[in-house]
Amino acid sequence: MVLKSIAANKPLNAALDRRRNPEVTMTNMLSIGGPGSKYSLPNAPAAGFLSGLWHGLILPFTFIISLFDSDVRIYEINNSGLWYDFGFILGASSSLGGGGSLANAR
Repeated sequence: MVLKSIAANKPLNAALDRRRNPEVTMTNMLSIGGPGSKYSLPNAPAAGFLSGLWHGLILPFTFIISLFDSDVRIYEINNSGLWYDFGFILGASSSLGGGGSLANAR
């Protein structure tokens, strides 16, 4: 028996295929900064270095979304401390251009 999606009348696997469905990919990319963050669930582990790095990398997108949606935050409150902060700063400096290009300006 093949499962069919209701909206598109396609096999369920094809409807969820990320290569064919960019909306699913974009939702998955940006959902970590939204109100449904897995770190806000009860008994969830604290966000660590890799989560901080990811949050820093998506900082420009998350900031724009946070202007229109008050539930979206650019920084995870439930984090592991210094390692999360280090990852966030590293990711933010990477996504915002860092300062390395100014070092070779002379």
